Amino acid sequence: MNIVAIGDKVPPGQYQFHSRFTRVVNYRNADGLISFVADEGALSGRALFVTGLPRGESPVRVSTTHVVVDGAPLPCADAVRYDSSFSGLETAHVAPLVGLMQDVLCRRGPALSLAVLHDPVREAAFSSAFERALLDRFRAAHTAMEDGAVLESVERFKGVGFGLTPSGDDFITGLLYALGAVPGANGLATLRREILQVAADCAALSFQFIKDAAAGSYPRDVKAMFTAARVGDEARTRGRLEALVAHGHTSGADTVAGMIAGLRWWQASSGAGIGPLTRG
Repeated sequence: MNIVAIGDKVPPGQYQFHSRFTRVVNYRNADGLISFVADEGALSGRALFVTGLPRGESPVRVSTTHVVVDGAPLPCADAVRYDSSFSGLETAHVAPLVGLMQDVLCRRGPALSLAVLHDPVREAAFSSAFERALLDRFRAAHTAMEDGAVLESVERFKGVGFGLTPSGDDFITGLLYALGAVPGANGLATLRREILQVAADCAALSFQFIKDAAAGSYPRDVKAMFTAARVGDEARTRGRLEALVAHGHTSGADTVAGMIAGLRWWQASSGAGIGPLTRG
């Protein structure tokens, strides 16, 4: 096992095993979670891209020069350092990006995802009583966002939906990615902190993603999408969006739905956009 790359937000310390998935192993301490990932595209500010995932569930220890995994010290001084920051979009990039996001989400979003907020035909997939109740909650939360009640929307979305990171939590993460990427994002720092406070009782894994997004720390796949949009590369932006929407069961699509909401809220509130949010 070798450390190929390490995120810029991985703090030194000792971490206890948290959870294991096919391509990710998570560890946690009082400061939050870090992840060992087997896919370079999953690299983030708090992740280490490795050639083989940890085998055991024993603690790991991170220092400035080594990471101790399964009792073995692995040098990290020569690992590539991933910069999770993003310098931001310009006003001219926002409207085309929103259009691409909506198109990709409606074309590629999986059933039972928040793509339903933009494609009413998908409502038929929410067939059980439980699913219909979820859909009603999603609609109410999205309507609050449309009306500019951002914190109310976050309160309604958090913890609601399918998956290990519920759809609503993924939406909040995407919302924060957008609010950190729009022109004048520094002026939204207070709003991002307020969103973080509302979402503070989310599950640990969801909240780590939300905290990172609020801090302006972007995973490689999201940063690559925003970077492509910033340079006006439509084909590459679309390709990155399609990869994002395909991530996980519905997590990628739900995150993109949150980014659309954040970008469109900024358009409406800044006078740079196309008016109120719509579902169509």
